[in-house]
This record gives sequence, C-alpha cells and structure tokens, in this order.
Amino acid sequence: MLMILITLPFLVPFALAGLSAPIGAMIVLFGLRISAGKKPMIPQWFLRKKMSYAMLERVIRFAVPWARRLEKRLRPRLDFMRRWPLCRLFNGIALMAGGIGLMLPIPPPVPLTNTLPAIGIILLAAGLMEEDGVFILMGYGMTLAAWAYLGAIFWMGKAGFQFLSR
Repeated sequence: MLMILITLPFLVPFALAGLSAPIGAMIVLFGLRISAGKKPMIPQWFLRKKMSYAMLERVIRFAVPWARRLEKRLRPRLDFMRRWPLCRLFNGIALMAGGIGLMLPIPPPVPLTNTLPAIGIILLAAGLMEEDGVFILMGYGMTLAAWAYLGAIFWMGKAGFQFLSR
C-alpha cells in the first residue's frame, strides 16, 4: 500500500522536481527485498517524516477515486505470479526497473517520464497486495512500455544533439 501511496503524485503528466529520486530509491530497495523473498522494509527516515493534515487530506482526496477503480478490478487470480520464487524475483526486478525509471534525471518539460514508471509500480504493487497475477502482468507490460518511452527520449535527444553539432 505504501508503494501505491508514495507513487500517486507521479500520475501527473509532468515530473515532480525533487521527489522522484528519493522515492525511486525507496522503490528500488523494496524491489530488492521482494526479489530476495523478504517483505519490504520501510526506512526509518521515512517513518520519522511528518505530514500536515492539509497535505494528508489532499492525498486522500486524490487517492480514493483511484483506489475505488482499482478495487473493482482486483481479485485473486494467477496466484503463482506472487508465490513462485522465480516470479518473486521478476516482481522485484520489475519494481527496481520502475524505481530506476523514476530516478532518471530527465528535465521536467518532458511529459510522462515519471508517469509511465509510476503506473507500472502501482499496477505491480496492487497485484502483489491483492494477489492478482493479471495486474502483475499489466505492471510488467507498463514497465516495459515506460522503458521503451524513456529509451526513445534518450535516442531522440542523442540524434538531436548529433544533428545540431553538424
């Protein structure tokens, strides 16, 4: 649930400056623990953070409609996607890939650079939480799509610099 909550702010189309690196790093650590067959551990520095009532209210107002939509579709299916050791390894790797995608230093004017990895993380986290292998598979697909998009941005940037240098 924590992975979903901390990833929700990235559903906006443009990157949130300053938040993506620490949250991405936390997602990578969660992915490492999941791939090792352990429960995700919340870092002490995160537990010590305080949130104002106004901020909590905004997060809850934003999260409740999304949670209702997810809840209607989530149900236990393809449970081996969560239980089998090899699948757990892939689940952790996919979460780490999403976290690394959030951490990439892409300038804010480029849309969807944080949104696509965040959607993959949310789908994976929801699938793991509710034992829904279909959502886990959708999370894999979205993570792959996010990396394809990020790769295309890097390729276009490199091609643009080469063009301008000529």
